Amino acid sequence: MHSRHRPAWSRQVLNTTALAVTAATVVAGCTISSTVGGLVTISGRDVDGEAVPFEGELLLDDQSCELARLTTPAGSTTDRWVVWPTGADLYVEDSREPVEGAVIDGERFVNGDRIRGTGYVVGLEALPGEGRRSGGMYAERGRYCDAHHRGVLVIVEVEHA
Repeated sequence: MHSRHRPAWSRQVLNTTALAVTAATVVAGCTISSTVGGLVTISGRDVDGEAVPFEGELLLDDQSCELARLTTPAGSTTDRWVVWPTGADLYVEDSREPVEGAVIDGERFVNGDRIRGTGYVVGLEALPGEGRRSGGMYAERGRYCDAHHRGVLVIVEVEHA
């Protein structure tokens, strides 16, 4: 199955998982991040590390994880789990080939788009408090998307390349 084709039941599982993660986040009192559908967001100022320029391609894998296949910075060229900036909204286009991605300031970013911008290229543990606990929002979704092995791209600013 091509990564852009997903059965309806997988979208339902993802949306149910995202709803549960959102509810858990509200109960935990976390105010710096959110999930909308499968979209995870955070303010870059809450990430340990230094923001750097990046370039790559957005990918949606078979598990509905949004990844960035980075070409820069050097030494970071891998498929990293994407965490979007605060204010990003989930973009879903229902058609013969479902398309998912993010909308930032009215601009769509979807599977296959070449992107560049500034962000944090870090390990899952660099995310605030929650990233270090096995039950936190970042750890749960990040581990599902294999971010504990792949790493994370926390986007601060992004545009089409």
